[in-house]
Amino acid sequence: MELKKAHLLFTSLCLVITVFAYAQPKTVDGVAAIVGADIILQSEIEEQYDVFNRQNFGEAVTYCEVFEELLFQKLLIHHAEIDSVTVGEDEVEANMDRRIQQLIMQMGDQQKLEEFYEKSVIEIKEEMRELIHDQLVAQRMQMTVVDDAVAYFDSFFSKFAAYF
Repeated sequence: MELKKAHLLFTSLCLVITVFAYAQPKTVDGVAAIVGADIILQSEIEEQYDVFNRQNFGEAVTYCEVFEELLFQKLLIHHAEIDSVTVGEDEVEANMDRRIQQLIMQMGDQQKLEEFYEKSVIEIKEEMRELIHDQLVAQRMQMTVVDDAVAYFDSFFSKFAAYF
């Protein structure tokens, strides 16, 4: 009798586990990478992929290139936070306005731009704000790294030249 109860319990447990296994929701978004405190989501890669391909009229960009660019950018941003490298909101706003004007010139007029993106210019700017901020911080950090490297090599070569 105990064996029948154990068998029934085991079968019921297997059935419940099977039902729950099939009832699990699909992953809506996945973590592609973690850089410092920043997480790169799969949806972020796909979003950037769409943005790059919309802006690079004719030149196709691969997911791998977009992912590599995001990794590098997040790494620079992480080090910028450590080194207290910042970008002002006015600089972000000016850069955003300049990019919107470039897009309008490429598309012909503002209405065509809004039709292409299926959003108003205000909505496009709101989507671009964080992206442009991150790009500007990454660029500023990259310039800092290059300046530090140049200063190091200048110092090294001047000391080296002193021996000859």
